[in-house]
Amino acid sequence: NRRGEVDAGNPLVGSVVGGKFVLKGVLGKGGMGTVFRASHAVSLAPVAVKLLHPRWSSRAEFRRSLLAEARKAGRVVHEHCARVLDVGEAEDGTVYLAMELADGEPVDALVRRGGAAPSIAVDILAQVARALVAIHAAGLVHRDLSSRNVLVAWRSGAPFVKVLDFGIAQTARLPVGGKSDE
Repeated sequence: NRRGEVDAGNPLVGSVVGGKFVLKGVLGKGGMGTVFRASHAVSLAPVAVKLLHPRWSSRAEFRRSLLAEARKAGRVVHEHCARVLDVGEAEDGTVYLAMELADGEPVDALVRRGGAAPSIAVDILAQVARALVAIHAAGLVHRDLSSRNVLVAWRSGAPFVKVLDFGIAQTARLPVGGKSDE
């Protein structure tokens, strides 16, 4: 369980988004929207689907900018970045992003449990840095890098990091409140 099901009673659970993704439960909520555990309607592959909050989806200029940025994020392929698999607008105008469903626990949970040995912490930070290099190479700036957006899974006793939530990022050349050039 990535972050824990926080709201199984959400009215959208069970619905299909974009004709492709069946929402199974809520993984988390933030200022930009809600992230659901979901599955692809045909392949049944597990995914995370972020639905943009209606206050953002209702603004056409924001939808355009977000969709352009999400397309760029979809080009980021790196082992330490959760992959953006699909982006679009649902029938009702809601913008969605389907992402790799990464496993592990957020770094903030690791810290609450007492943290990690210095060598482990350095390994985690080095993996985050490699992810950021890949994100920046794609022309994106993360804008929300936090301990909640870095998951750590353990593989053969070593940490393995996934950086999340850079699909709602902003290009270095897009000013805040500005319009995308795409």
